[in-house]
Amino acid sequence: MVGMITYTVLADDPDLECRYQCPGTGSLDGDAAEECAEHFHDFHDGWESGWPIVIVLFDRDDDKEVGRFEVDRTYSPIFTATEVAEE
Repeated sequence: MVGMITYTVLADDPDLECRYQCPGTGSLDGDAAEECAEHFHDFHDGWESGWPIVIVLFDRDDDKEVGRFEVDRTYSPIFTATEVAEE
């Protein structure tokens, strides 16, 4: 079953905090926080944020906070080669 996860990303200025929703299944745990972080990164300009970020997850039924998770962004380098002509 696919449901929606409601989350926010904590900011230095609470007035800048928004609630977002991303598709997710299962428990509201660290895995869900990682899904939300990916959603924030891809759809809400999260690539511009300073990482790590703190994600707050909210209960699906009563909208109460159920957990806070620090999520960091990691990258694996990808290398590409293009042949160049000798000068």
